[in-house]
Amino acid sequence: LFIYGYDDDKQVFHCADCFENLKYGVKEVSYKCFEMASRKFYSNDLMNGIVCFKLKDYVSSGFSIDFVKKQLSDYLDSGANQIDYYNKIKMPTGVRIIGDTEWRDAFGIKAYDQIKLILEDILFSKYPWNAKIILAPDLRLVVDHSLLNLRRYSFIVEKYGLTENEKLVKDMENQFAKARIIENLLLKYSLSPDLDYVSKMLSKINKFVEDEKEITAQLLKELEGLHD
Repeated sequence: LFIYGYDDDKQVFHCADCFENLKYGVKEVSYKCFEMASRKFYSNDLMNGIVCFKLKDYVSSGFSIDFVKKQLSDYLDSGANQIDYYNKIKMPTGVRIIGDTEWRDAFGIKAYDQIKLILEDILFSKYPWNAKIILAPDLRLVVDHSLLNLRRYSFIVEKYGLTENEKLVKDMENQFAKARIIENLLLKYSLSPDLDYVSKMLSKINKFVEDEKEITAQLLKELEGLHD
């Protein structure tokens, strides 16, 4: 857990860590919550307590475009370029009946392959409805994954002034809309496990993946001549 700031008025710390689905992000943690958690630091022999670092004057932050391009290539190749940790997502391998299942790492664009297998499992299996409802939180992974990826792309587009590429910007806007449609179908399925929602999700995800491949390739082409 990395604390990079605080707000005394709101009584919160600004924190960064892998909070959900092994994806790095930021979150506000209340002073009270942190105080309660800190008690465990000193009651557990495996913990070393809270360690504070003072930022040196000569330290600066940067944004490596070469590394970002490598990440994008790795995302399309699903781990072939040896930095798959950054494009990894934990995915269930099938429908959970009693709440436990085998989980495996999915890399890059192949994360969607795993979720499609799960949707097909729901469509064609004889599992009871309650087992299928349990799966709804797992399906949330594909929505979180797609939205986070699009936000990363939006940041790159804005940072490097790629907004003049109207096709890329428009394609990304459409992709955000498609992700929200999938999110809405997931919500409907979690409230009422109708197989029609699953069938629609599967169809939408197939198109979503193809479009994401094209957007990623467009972004890589735009960044081609840029270097650190």
